[in-house]
Amino acid sequence: ADSLEKTLMLGKIEGRRRRGRQRTRWLDGITDSMDVSLSKLQEMVKDREAWRVAVHGVAKSQIRLS
Repeated sequence: ADSLEKTLMLGKIEGRRRRGRQRTRWLDGITDSMDVSLSKLQEMVKDREAWRVAVHGVAKSQIRLS
């Protein structure tokens, strides 16, 4: 029963977590590029015309950036 400080100093932490930055999920990429929250995104998907306008706007902005 070592202290937390001693365990950290000796590097004896068990587990499978990878080092480095967390992987970006596919859905995170979509919400970031559309600059919309997940709940708002779910509402937009239900309205076909609003979804079409939103996707067209994002695609247009992506073309301008490249």
